[in-house]
Amino acid sequence: MGSEVEVIEERIDEFNDVEATIFVAVGKNVKESKSLILWTLQCFAGMKICLLHIHQPDHLITLLDDKFSASRVKDQVVKARRERDRQKMHNILNQYNLTLDQAGVKAGKVWIEAGNVETGIVQTIVQHGIRWLVMGAAAEKLYSKYMSEPKSNKAIYVCQQAPISCQIWFACNGHLIYTRESSAGASLYARSIKALPSSPATAETMLTLYHEADASMEVSSLQCLENATSTKNGTSDSTPLLVPPTARDTALTLYLAIDANEEVNSAQCLENSMVSTKNVWGTSTSTSLLINYARGSGSTLPTSHESQDLLVQSCSALFLEGPQALSSSDLHDKLEYATTEAENSKQKAFEESIRRWKAEEDAKEAIHKAEASEKLCMEEITLRKETETTVAKQNQELETMKNQRDQFKKELKMARDQKPGLVDRISKARDAEKELEEKIIQAVNLLITFKERRDNLQDELDSARRQINRLTNYDETTNLSHIQFYKPSFLEIMEATQDFNQSLKIGEGRCGSVYKGILRHVRVAIKMLPSLGSQGEAEFEREAEVLSRMRHPNLVMLIGVCPEIRSLIYEYLENGSLEDRIASRGTTPPLPWQTRIRISSEICSALIFLHGSKPQILHGNLKLTNVLLDSNCVSKLSDLGINRLIFCKDQTSSTSFYHNIEPEVSAYMEPELLESGKLAASSDVYSFGVVLLRILTGRPASSVVNDTRCALENGNFGTILDSSAGNWPIEDATQLAYLGLRCCEKNPMNRPDLVNDIWTTFEPMRDLLTTSPVVESENQRRIPSYFVCPIFQEVMKDPYIAADGFTYEADAIKGWLNSGHKTSPMTNLELDHCDLLPNHALSYAIQEWQQHS
Repeated sequence: MGSEVEVIEERIDEFNDVEATIFVAVGKNVKESKSLILWTLQCFAGMKICLLHIHQPDHLITLLDDKFSASRVKDQVVKARRERDRQKMHNILNQYNLTLDQAGVKAGKVWIEAGNVETGIVQTIVQHGIRWLVMGAAAEKLYSKYMSEPKSNKAIYVCQQAPISCQIWFACNGHLIYTRESSAGASLYARSIKALPSSPATAETMLTLYHEADASMEVSSLQCLENATSTKNGTSDSTPLLVPPTARDTALTLYLAIDANEEVNSAQCLENSMVSTKNVWGTSTSTSLLINYARGSGSTLPTSHESQDLLVQSCSALFLEGPQALSSSDLHDKLEYATTEAENSKQKAFEESIRRWKAEEDAKEAIHKAEASEKLCMEEITLRKETETTVAKQNQELETMKNQRDQFKKELKMARDQKPGLVDRISKARDAEKELEEKIIQAVNLLITFKERRDNLQDELDSARRQINRLTNYDETTNLSHIQFYKPSFLEIMEATQDFNQSLKIGEGRCGSVYKGILRHVRVAIKMLPSLGSQGEAEFEREAEVLSRMRHPNLVMLIGVCPEIRSLIYEYLENGSLEDRIASRGTTPPLPWQTRIRISSEICSALIFLHGSKPQILHGNLKLTNVLLDSNCVSKLSDLGINRLIFCKDQTSSTSFYHNIEPEVSAYMEPELLESGKLAASSDVYSFGVVLLRILTGRPASSVVNDTRCALENGNFGTILDSSAGNWPIEDATQLAYLGLRCCEKNPMNRPDLVNDIWTTFEPMRDLLTTSPVVESENQRRIPSYFVCPIFQEVMKDPYIAADGFTYEADAIKGWLNSGHKTSPMTNLELDHCDLLPNHALSYAIQEWQQHS
């Protein structure tokens, strides 16, 4: 412990003013000790701080130091272990110093090595005369507001055993728990020390008296015993006994060596500490006896209870030489007996330590061998499992290959059996092939001749048509080339609607008003949406552009948008809504039943297209007023995604779209949609069922479901069919009526599927619609959708195919490309090239259709 003593003395010199220094006992738990340091800095601001740490050496180092001499163990191993253990301790103290440095406080460090923390704290208090100490009362996890005294065994021990000259504060979790007051002014009268020669506690009592005397600054000499009573012969001596300072230091050194059980040479310690006592005492008998005992008992003081008693007796002889001292012969006999016992005990302990050391080494070697064997065994087991797995896979592969070989043998046998027949058929096929080749050559030559003549005639015809179209449609072509989704200004909207002239208003409802007008020489329908929702102009424009890309022959095309006034520009349809035609409003003739069934199938086709898109698009507002008819009575759905354009992604506002609406409008919507506001594909199926029943009967939406159900149950459905449509085929009409009632089921799970149920019902009726005589005006004749130019929306006269695969009117697509566009008018995607190819086959088909019409 020589190096530790040097460190202690060096740090204590910096704080020689013990009265103004607060010592803080810190341990290995940095977190709890930091809390204790912070509490000390807060409560004792301005005083000096010194850290007190009791270091418990590693168990293996203690075992080597206590039970083996330096010649029996490897010094380098012990030294390395000790250095590593101390380095850990210094790292902990450095962490505490870092906390104090951050608080602007410079603190010292006091540390010793001891096997027991609480004993080491008491020893340090005694050795350095500590007056003020702060330590933990218990672990922080045990803290409670009702704690009023120390709880840990260490705190209780220090509170009971520390000198009463030291005042101790016990804290926990930043709170003061208990304070043990000091008694610096306590009386220094001697106490009774009965059984002084044989009691180990006597030395402890002497040390306590020593420190109490040292704590009192009013006395210059230590009065250790007063009116002491002899325990041997019962006599008393009233003469006070003063112990010289050198003798007092000798007793203290011996006690500390016994109590701490450290690595010091006891004999050398006695010899050094008692040199100065020879001149003070009249005799050196006791001194020499102690030195001889220490030299004869080995390098380490005995630690047994008897050896401690004997040493205490020897120390007591230093203080009691005179009339009450033991005789030299008695003391010599006792010392010889204690020396013999100590030597025997030391020899036994040494032998036992050697056996334990060998046993530990053998155990470690056996453990290493067992671990190596276990590792080798595990590797072998793993290798065996992998080998078994590989073998199993190989066996499985062999079995598979065997099965395949058998299958190949069967197929080869069948092929050999069929080979003669196949050879004969190949021979006949080659002969037929030669004949066909000759005929094909003749046909190709004839076709080339006809094609050359046709191309020459077609080029002449195309040239003539282009000259005519260029003269007649120049102005219209120039303006329509830019119609494909554009954003007109507010002034253009005002000009197109003549400042929103009421005479141009063609509709009004919850979703806004509709005006007809002319934009860039094209008739359009302008829908003014209400100012609801919270989306901005950019988001509104983005939603509208997404809907404009939905192209279907039975969907109204969205041409453009004006975000300033939240208006939409649609293509204009001349024949108005299906509601007007069913109700026979105006001068328009009623629709025949063939047209009504066709319109129903067109609505179903449009819904299938919307629900099948990715992502899925729901209409959500299907009714007769939103089914418009063009000049050929082709139906097209309008107001697609109108709730998204009004409310965008505001779910709360879009839910209110289906609340508080008119009964006639709510009859088209399923009950779940009216209650929850959550739109689903089954909602459009329900609305389609109401539309279908209205097309059949012409009755109001609010009562058409109940009227149809009652008529079917009573067997008189023919009486409620709309007679203005002509003579309905009763079987087909009844089948459609049952289909409409299935669509209007309250449970969405019971409603039919658009593709598998509804569309398959309309497919057999196509032949009925084409073969039945229908008297329609020329405007009611249906034009095939592929005859209509996507830009002009008219039957094409000079069709050309662009790079996007769509066919356009020649002047329309050329005007589009000549205006600087490099994208497709239909998909808005960039074109691979700007070359055009005439579609002669479509041109011939259009001419033939026009001749039959």
